[in-house]
Amino acid sequence: MKGAAAVSRWSLSRVSPGDPPPAGGESPADSDESADLSSRLVQRAAELREARSDQAAAWLRLIRAEDRAAALDWQLESIRASRGYRLIRVMRQARSAGALLRMPLDGLRVLTTAAPRPPRPADPGLRGRAEHTQDGWEAYDRRDYETALAEASAVLAGHPKDYAALDLQQSAHWQRGGIAATVSALSQMRMVHDSPQVARRERMIIGCARELDPRWLPRVPGPPRPVEPRDGAVMHLLKVSIPDQAGGFSMRGHDTAAAQRLVGLDPFVVTSLGIPRRSGVTGFRPVEVIGCTPYYRLDAGPDYPLHQANDVVLGDTAWLAARIGREQRPSVIHAVTGPHGFETALVGLALREHLGRPLVYDVRSFHEPTWTDDTARARRGEHHEARRAAETRCMRTADLVVTTAERMRSEIIERGIPGHKVFVVPDGVDAANGQRYRDIYGQLLDRWATGERSAAGPP
Repeated sequence: MKGAAAVSRWSLSRVSPGDPPPAGGESPADSDESADLSSRLVQRAAELREARSDQAAAWLRLIRAEDRAAALDWQLESIRASRGYRLIRVMRQARSAGALLRMPLDGLRVLTTAAPRPPRPADPGLRGRAEHTQDGWEAYDRRDYETALAEASAVLAGHPKDYAALDLQQSAHWQRGGIAATVSALSQMRMVHDSPQVARRERMIIGCARELDPRWLPRVPGPPRPVEPRDGAVMHLLKVSIPDQAGGFSMRGHDTAAAQRLVGLDPFVVTSLGIPRRSGVTGFRPVEVIGCTPYYRLDAGPDYPLHQANDVVLGDTAWLAARIGREQRPSVIHAVTGPHGFETALVGLALREHLGRPLVYDVRSFHEPTWTDDTARARRGEHHEARRAAETRCMRTADLVVTTAERMRSEIIERGIPGHKVFVVPDGVDAANGQRYRDIYGQLLDRWATGERSAAGPP
């Protein structure tokens, strides 16, 4: 009975005790009460969103206050560690006769001994996942990026400057392969609250967009400087290289050079900027001879930031490689595909324009099925299509394409590359492969000399 009494106190019915029930079993009062509860629920949901938005704004103000406090603390500690401040303290403390006698020695110690400088405050960047975007981040973790974007959009519809929702939005856009949408969301984040980390992320993605732009190529500073080629000299461009990175791509480049050397060609290798520093190697020679083949290591010094935008690294790679090309005067530039595909081909195209020598693009495989986790989003959307188009464009623009098997040759031709400029040279170090390269290069140079930038066809 107590339970019945409790229920009666919270009855949703407004029908009088003696009234008959309406037809269909639901009274108008029940319907009115249900509508009233629904409107109250909508109102409470709106109030909750408003409260969460206020919480996000307070959270952002706290971030800014913490950043300013950390910067001021670092400046104060830096001043205290400076020689000038320490000398002033020595002079202020020289009030007694003994302190005055010690002052020259204390001053000399200050001038000759550096105090440890405080480390710069860590870049706060993104401060984690705010509570009011947690549902969106849970969808993101499930790789349900459509739901994550819907959750972000629901917040941004009423609060377009919500930093946490913008962070969720840019992350989901990037995983869906939307380059332009990612950059747009990051730009809005920087307008709300800028930080070096967000600026760096935006610049990295802009660099990716430039690398994929069909109008863009790395640029070697200055006018073109065509070289008088050395007979048999072949300039190989490798993305990865032995001995620090042993794998299919690096071994293909090594074996190709070794086979060419067997038939009297003079190959030399230029590795991408950052090899071998990316592997943690700090002491290395600018030229390393491996199996009688010289490997030129492009290096901009230990302070060069290797992890930066692709367009910057590729431009610097082309610039440094051009100096070696001018010194060694190759007859042919031979770019070997790397783990991310066409980057060496872009450098090769820039060198072709600068040095005035033809480019052979060695395509070992297509990389859509084997992209690393860092480029997994390239399997979807705009990013995927742009990478595929860039790979095809490099093959079409190169003077010749070399691959490892007939199956790969057929796939390349299916992408629209003329069959007469696609050659097969299998893996392996033997004189037959070397002679095959010698014949291919010979045909290419004969046609290059007459001003035609295509080969006659497989011999």
